[in-house]
Amino acid sequence: MTTSAQWMSIKEAAAVTKRHRMTIWRWVEAGYVRTLTTPGSHRVLVRRSDITETERVLFDGEIPAKRT
Repeated sequence: MTTSAQWMSIKEAAAVTKRHRMTIWRWVEAGYVRTLTTPGSHRVLVRRSDITETERVLFDGEIPAKRT
């Protein structure tokens, strides 16, 4: 079961981390952040916990784990 508290838009993730939206997309493409596409493929949402964990690990100078 997913809740809106677990997911956020790319734009929201960029605002939370104070990073550019393309940076968040790079994290998605690298496999660091899991995504959810809404029905109709109109919006891509990212998992909030993946964003915060990736941000923390990068801040510590480590390489984030790939998510599946």
